Amino acid sequence: EVVNDPLYDLLGIARGTTSPQVLDYFRPEDQPDVMRKLAQLADGSRSIVEGEYQIQAPGGPRRWVRISCASILSPDDQPVAVVAHVQDIEAERAAQEALRSRTRWFSSIVERSSDMILLFDSGGLVAWASPSLENLLGISPEAIVGQPIQRFVHPDDRATVERAMAKVAEEGNARVEFRVTTEAGERWLETTASNLLDDPDVRAIITISRDVTERYLST
Repeated sequence: EVVNDPLYDLLGIARGTTSPQVLDYFRPEDQPDVMRKLAQLADGSRSIVEGEYQIQAPGGPRRWVRISCASILSPDDQPVAVVAHVQDIEAERAAQEALRSRTRWFSSIVERSSDMILLFDSGGLVAWASPSLENLLGISPEAIVGQPIQRFVHPDDRATVERAMAKVAEEGNARVEFRVTTEAGERWLETTASNLLDDPDVRAIITISRDVTERYLST
C-alpha cells in the first residue's frame, strides 16, 4: 500500500514510517464490509465503492471518515490497482449528532407540552400540529393539517385572527386571544405567533396557544 502524508496524520502515526495496513485500522465489525467492497473492485463487478466508517490507530481516538475507492484499469480494462480517497468527516458527524440531539430534545418538549403548537405554511394552512391539539380541540393533529385555522375559530373572532395573521406577515410577531369551537363547546385561546418563513431550517409561521378559558369564566 502507498499512502500520502495526510493519511499518516489522520491515523496519528509518524510520517515516513512503514506504510500502514489501512484495513487494520477499521473496527473489526466493519472489516468484512470493507473487504467485500475491495473484492468487488478486484473482480471488476464494481468500479467505484463508497462508505463511512470509524478508524482508529492503536491508543488513539476513533475518527469518522468517508472513503471513496475506484479501480485503476489496464489497457484491456482489467483492474490492476485501487485508488482511495479518505476524507475526515468527524466534525460533520458530530454536527449531525448534535442536530439529532436537538431534534430529540425539541420533540420531547413538544410532545409533553400542554400548549398547542401549530406550524403554518406561506398560504396560511396548517402544516404540522402538536399532540396537545387533541386535548385542546378534540381533533387529531392529522385532521387539521392542510386546513386554515379560521375553520375552528368562533365566527365573531375570525376578523381578529385574520388581523393578527396579517400583522405576523408584516411585522414578524403577534399576540391574540380568540375563541375556538370544539365538540365540548367554546374555548378561549391566548396565542403568540412568530413568522419564520424566511428561516431555511423552519420555513413556517409558528403559533403557541394555551387555554385561558378559566380567565374569561371568572370575569
